[in-house]
Amino acid sequence: KKKPTVEKEIQKLGLQPFKDMFDGDELEEDEFIEEMENIIGKNKFTKQEISDLFAKIDANANGSVDWDEFTSYILLGMQRIREMESDMSKYNYANQQIEDPNKRTDTHKDKIAKVVYNPKQRTFYSSSYDGTVRYWDRD
Repeated sequence: KKKPTVEKEIQKLGLQPFKDMFDGDELEEDEFIEEMENIIGKNKFTKQEISDLFAKIDANANGSVDWDEFTSYILLGMQRIREMESDMSKYNYANQQIEDPNKRTDTHKDKIAKVVYNPKQRTFYSSSYDGTVRYWDRD
């Protein structure tokens, strides 16, 4: 069973408690971590997990996060999850065992985000939400 993510916890709690933490201001990383721990709980997630979330949310990379950046990230993430779940329910996927020429592993460790075929090289490429890209020959 996967450990819940900070994003899932935010979605579970709703946005209102987090709106209050911004109070019209931008938060720097240390303030963001402290406020998140106050709302979510100090022992639910590590400081590193919250720091990683901060880096994802800080869209303009200015070292601070405002309410607009926060809500955009959370709401777009929720939309992406709904779309992915909808896509997964529409199609039947075959469980295929295809040997990876990289020999690192045979499979991705998370859901596949996209598969692309390059007809010139007769090669397939797949990317996954685990951050890996795999490729294999058609032959």
